[in-house]
Amino acid sequence: MSNNKHLTLKEQGFVTDLIKLKNGTDAVENNYNVKSRANARSMAVELRKKPRIQQAIQFEMEKQGLTPDVVVNALKENIIQGIGVKATAESTNRGIELWGKLTGAFDKEDVQESYKVTLSKLNTKELQTELERLNKLSTSLIADFNS
Repeated sequence: MSNNKHLTLKEQGFVTDLIKLKNGTDAVENNYNVKSRANARSMAVELRKKPRIQQAIQFEMEKQGLTPDVVVNALKENIIQGIGVKATAESTNRGIELWGKLTGAFDKEDVQESYKVTLSKLNTKELQTELERLNKLSTSLIADFNS
């Protein structure tokens, strides 16, 4: 894995702040002279597409012990423990999203379905059906991560 020696100072700052802040727009604003938040957001997307930036992000994460295997195992454990517990499942999904963004494992275009349910508005049968559906999705997600 490559280190940051092939990055400009601004790119190095972006990578450091992206990992620290977990927000590409803020990382760009901290390191580049941009005219608007919208420009910073666009620039963050473009920077994260660069292979050398992706390598630097992965290198820095691995230095902190956040290897894909460690993250996937922790997420699998959280998914299994969190099935049916809204806060835990929501937190796990956010963790998966952050890991995917930081490592470049997927872009927004790769996410085909966005889904939100207010569990308190479902009756018992609907809750059971939803739990079964989420369990299947979780199992599928774990299988995708393992492949």
